[in-house]
Amino acid sequence: MKKLFVVASFVWLASVSSLLAQAILLPIGSGPFAIELNQDATLALVVNRNSNSVSIVNLADNLIRNTITVGTFPTSVAINPNTNQAVVTNYGSDNVSVIDIGSATVVATITVGKADTSNPAFRYNPRDVAIDTANNIAIVA
Repeated sequence: MKKLFVVASFVWLASVSSLLAQAILLPIGSGPFAIELNQDATLALVVNRNSNSVSIVNLADNLIRNTITVGTFPTSVAINPNTNQAVVTNYGSDNVSVIDIGSATVVATITVGKADTSNPAFRYNPRDVAIDTANNIAIVA
């Protein structure tokens, strides 16, 4: 009985360890901070906080397709599948970058909030973004 238990335990541990050993390593820039997959999971957009960029990774071969410069200290990304665009929040520059995924270019940079003339040190620091696909708008926190 002890032998059967030991063998069964070993088989179970071997199967669990193989599951734990599986990983997908993405080649990315400096300081990866957030990731978003496109709708059919063929691309990953990785926010590289330290290099102020977004890497577009082809998941079929795990190679970087493009690296796009965005604002300062990007923190999050959301993809709108209707427009094939991504919105990246730039915490350090108080704006969002809109990326056309097909052409891998920034098509717009939009300031978040309005200037506070009574307190010029005030910052909005956008942190997160979600996409309302029904209305094609980004909601920024």
